[in-house]
Parts: sequence; C-alpha cells; structure tokens
Amino acid sequence: MENGNETEVKRTRKKRFFLSGTNYLREISVVVLGVAITLLAGAWINNHQAKKQLRGYLSAVKMEMQYNLALLEDHQPFYDRMESFATYLVSHPREDLEADSVEHHSLYRPHNSVINDFFTLAVETSAYDMLKSSGAMNNIKDLDFLQSIMKCYNDLAVQKKNSDEYMDRKLDLLYRCVVENQLLFTEFDLLDPRMSELFYFMATSHFLHKTNQNCILNLENTLEIFRRKKIN
Repeated sequence: MENGNETEVKRTRKKRFFLSGTNYLREISVVVLGVAITLLAGAWINNHQAKKQLRGYLSAVKMEMQYNLALLEDHQPFYDRMESFATYLVSHPREDLEADSVEHHSLYRPHNSVINDFFTLAVETSAYDMLKSSGAMNNIKDLDFLQSIMKCYNDLAVQKKNSDEYMDRKLDLLYRCVVENQLLFTEFDLLDPRMSELFYFMATSHFLHKTNQNCILNLENTLEIFRRKKIN
C-alpha cells in the first residue's frame, strides 16, 4: 500500500513540475513575443520616420536645385557673349582689328559688358549639405538617382570656382591696365599696347560657356527624376 502511495505522490510531483514548467514557458513566450512585437513596431516607426525625413531633405534639395538652375540660366547669356567675344578676337588678326578700330567695330560694342560686368556666381548648397551631414543620404536606395544629385553639386562647385576665378583675374587685369595707367573705363581701347595682357586674357576665356550649359542640362535631367519620383 505504501508503494502505491509513493507512486501516486511521485506522479503528482511530476505533474506539478510539468504544469509549472509549461506555465513558465508560456509566460516566457508571451514576454518574448511582446518584446518582438515592440521591436518590430519600433523598427517600422523608425523606418517610416527615416523615409519621411529623407523625403523632407530631398524636397529641400529639389527646391535648391531649381534655384540654381534659374541662376545658371540667368547667367548663360553673359557666358554666351564671353565665348562669342573670345571667338571674335581669336578669329581676327590683331593688325586687322587695328586697321578697322576695334573700338568702333560693329561686333565689338555689344561685347563691352563682357569686360565691364562683374558678379559672383551665388550657387546655393545648404540643403545638399544638410542631406549629407544628416546621414539621410545613406537611405537613398536608387544609386543612379544619388549619383545624379552628387554630380550636379560637384559640377556646380566647379562652375562657381572657375567663374569666380575668372572674375577675380579680369578685375585684377582691369585694375592694372586701366587704373595704373590712369585710363577711363569709357575711353580705353583694348588694342592699346598697355591693354595687351587683358586682350589675350579675353581672347582665351571661353570655357565657361560650355560648362554652364552642361550644368544646366544635368540639373534639368536630375529634376526630371525628382518629378518621376513625385518628390514635391
């Protein structure tokens, strides 16, 4: 009889142990599931916020690129005249210009602004800089789109550098040729021997015309990608 009781006690203990273990595992499973759901929900929220943040940065970059496009288009006529003037000076031997008087030549006067006009190419990059510094750029999965944006801003930086250096060099030559020789801007003659350095500088300055056109084309193509992606 005692053996029967001992056996029953052992069965009861095993049953209690099994039930307690099952309940423990069930409780652990509920906790693990809850943590997993929380982590997944947090990841979804973070991913959603990252996408929303990236779209905000890209929207700002788009507006900035539209501004830079309008800026380059505004300056393209100057670069066109600059290229035309350089071509004109190179295609006419200096002795022919002297015989015809470059000051009164029908093709010369429209180019006066190429010599007298000065400006700084004020491109904007703040939105692009924020996109880079925020780390949001790493979330752009379309690498062709990313490379297109980067190329636009790299080209803008080169165009600004070259344009500003051209203006600085031209101003320096004008100062040396005009101010140091006590000439008036309204009276100086580009064929004056004292203006020879400026003459040759103007005759060889024509590269900004083409590079500005390339910048405009790249901006237009990239903005078309923005439009297709419906980034407002």
